[in-house]
Parts: sequence; structure tokens; C-alpha cells
Amino acid sequence: MTRTETAAIGLARASVVPRSFALNGDPPHSQMQWFTEGLRGVMLERGYHELAAPGPEVQVILHQLDPDAARPYRRKSAPTF
Repeated sequence: MTRTETAAIGLARASVVPRSFALNGDPPHSQMQWFTEGLRGVMLERGYHELAAPGPEVQVILHQLDPDAARPYRRKSAPTF
């Protein structure tokens, strides 16, 4: 995987793995697990690379949450959506 240099708010120069993603958290119920597995499969089919853990080098983080107890995921000044 090739890393690209990007600049973002709060980051002087961060090295990001293009088309990368990681999962964060455990699915709270079977419906969220089904959705996450489906989205993961589509991303892999479309050329994204799954990294073992979320971090500033990851382009997309799939933050699994319980809708009844949602909590934000902080990326230490990295972009969030």
C-alpha cells in the first residue's frame, strides 16, 4: 500500500493509506453485525484495504454503535463523517 501526504484541520502533515478502512467497536446486535459485514464486503470488492485497527493513517473508520447509547468516536483531529 502506498501512503499519501494530506493536510487537514489540526494536522500539519499526516500520512494516510489511500482507500483504507478499519472497524471500531463491536456490533451491539445482529442487525448491526449484518450491516457491517455487508458494508465491509462491498468496500473490499471496490478495492478498499482493511487495516487491523483505527488510527490517523486510516481513511475511513466504520464506527459500530448502539443507537440507544450512541457515543462519538474521536480521531484526534482527523476528519470524521
